[in-house]
Amino acid sequence: MIKDKKEKENHSKTSADKQQKERKNIKCRVCFIVDGYTASEKKCKHCGSQLFEIDRY
Repeated sequence: MIKDKKEKENHSKTSADKQQKERKNIKCRVCFIVDGYTASEKKCKHCGSQLFEIDRY
C-alpha cells in the first residue's frame, strides 16, 4: 500500500515536469541542425540564429 502511494506521487511529479519542459523539435535555417527547444528559447543553441515556429517537426 505504501509502495502504491509512492508510485502515484512519482508519477504526478514526472507528468508535471513534462508539462513545464515541453520541447518541440525545430530545424535551424542556417546550420540545418534539428534540436529540441522550449517555447521560451528563440535562438539556435548551435549557431545563435533566430528560430521560427514554422520550422518545427
